[in-house]
Amino acid sequence: MNGKTDIKNFDEGDIAEVTFTLFVFKNIDFEKAPFQIEITSEGIFTWNESVSKEELHNYLNYNAPSILLSYIRSIVSMTTAYAGIPNFMIPLINFYK
Repeated sequence: MNGKTDIKNFDEGDIAEVTFTLFVFKNIDFEKAPFQIEITSEGIFTWNESVSKEELHNYLNYNAPSILLSYIRSIVSMTTAYAGIPNFMIPLINFYK
């Protein structure tokens, strides 16, 4: 399981679109994996002008993907359960590492 984060800042300067894509069992043969999932979640994030560059970097690179992952986790869990295969729970991910 691995993920990818893309950040697009808008011209206004205090708003960004963060996209987080999670790949589950992507590089495993179908014979060995119960399924393969690629799921993307996007969010629009804003901040005020008092946020430092370091805080903004942490906000967009660590906090925003963590927030998006919480939605992805529930979608994958429900989708696998509805598909009739064992419920798959994505573990929490530490984006700071």
